[in-house]
Amino acid sequence: MVEIFFRAVERLLSWLPPLRRTFDAAPSPRAPGHLGVDRALALSWGVACHLIFGLAVAAMIAGMWLGMQAGLGVVPQPWAWA
Repeated sequence: MVEIFFRAVERLLSWLPPLRRTFDAAPSPRAPGHLGVDRALALSWGVACHLIFGLAVAAMIAGMWLGMQAGLGVVPQPWAWA
């Protein structure tokens, strides 16, 4: 099953030459001192993504529980466009 997936990806990449070159490029070497910074950055992004996801799920649950009963009012016109 995994081989079928990789064959499909190879077929897709053959249709998109710039994307193919991106995947064929060798990774750039990292300096040894950057390992701690990379891990801290990855950990902070992971925590931020999980927190935002948790807040979104909580908002969804609250919205489904309350339905359309709890409104926050209207948004002023210049901000409503966003």
